[in-house]
Amino acid sequence: TVVGRKRRRTLAFDIVRGAPVPAGAHAPDAGPVLRNVSSAAEPRPIAGRPSKALPPLGDGAPPHALFLPDGRGIVTASPEGFVEVWDHLKGKMRADLTYQADDVMLHPGGKAVTALSISPDGAVLATADAAGHCRLWNIRTGKCLRHYAQTHSAPVTCLFLSATSLLSGCAEGTVRERGLRSGTILREFRGHTSYVTSAARAAPDPSGD
Repeated sequence: TVVGRKRRRTLAFDIVRGAPVPAGAHAPDAGPVLRNVSSAAEPRPIAGRPSKALPPLGDGAPPHALFLPDGRGIVTASPEGFVEVWDHLKGKMRADLTYQADDVMLHPGGKAVTALSISPDGAVLATADAAGHCRLWNIRTGKCLRHYAQTHSAPVTCLFLSATSLLSGCAEGTVRERGLRSGTILREFRGHTSYVTSAARAAPDPSGD
């Protein structure tokens, strides 16, 4: 007999409503019955190991990093303005992207790169810096496709690149949407009282609603 030890409960939650699902009930469109169970057993850790450690990136920790959609690398941003593509399995920069030897993807003036986003097809990378500038890059060639000067008057804190536009949030609390083809600002969203930490655009409803 264990004295003073509380019995642990594992609860099933409805992800949409954020509420516990009653024992034996069905979650919407879930199929199988979800059951809340009680257990005094300790949680079992998941075994895992890091693939490769990347070398130090500049004088500080990389502000942002993201995986390429095809899983063939990681894009990192440095406080000195460098943007680099790594082979995370080897822990080295992608050797097939020869332009990286010339530091092509570099924000002038050593401005810290503060946000990254990549197009759904993985061909175009969007970057932004502390001066409020945004750039679009061809990942395969390293060529700068577009430069949007002074997108915000404050440091850009987040980006979201879609097939037709670029959303950007900044430290002063505004979000702007810029058309990729026209290069002009289409919309501005206000209402945040602090800096914007993330931005995303919902996929259009196929039904048109």
